[in-house]
Amino acid sequence: MPGILGILVFPIFLLSCWILSLIPTPSEDDVILRSHRSQLDHTGRVTILKNHGFIITLFVIIYLLLTIIRDIRDNFASNICYRLGYEDSPSIFTTTEFIVTLIILLILRLLCRVGNNYKALKINLVISSLGMFLLLISTIS
Repeated sequence: MPGILGILVFPIFLLSCWILSLIPTPSEDDVILRSHRSQLDHTGRVTILKNHGFIITLFVIIYLLLTIIRDIRDNFASNICYRLGYEDSPSIFTTTEFIVTLIILLILRLLCRVGNNYKALKINLVISSLGMFLLLISTIS
C-alpha cells in the first residue's frame, strides 16, 4: 500500500518541484526587506542562545505542554463528547475541529500583518501561553 501511494504522489511531487523552479529571484525590495543569513558557527550559536535563549526555552516548554494536552484531548475526545451529551452526533468531531481550524487560521492571518518578526514572535508566544493556560484551566475544572 505505501508503494502504491508513493506512485500516486510522485507526479504531484514532480509538479511541485517544477513549480518551485519557476519562482523568480528576489527583487530589490525583497532584498531590502530581509536580512542576510550567513552560516552559523559555534560562537554564533552561543551568541544566539545568550540573546534569545529565554524566549526559545519558553517556546519549547509551551509547545511541549500544548502537545501533551492536545494528545490527551485527542485520546479522550469521544469520552468528552459523550459526557457533554453528544453521543448520537458523530459529526461533532468534524464540526469542532473545523471551527477551531478557522479560528487558528484567522489568528495566523492577523499575525501576518505584524511587520516586525520579533514582535510577531512575542505575540505568538503570548497567544500560545493563553491557549495553554485556557486548556489547563478547562482540564483541571
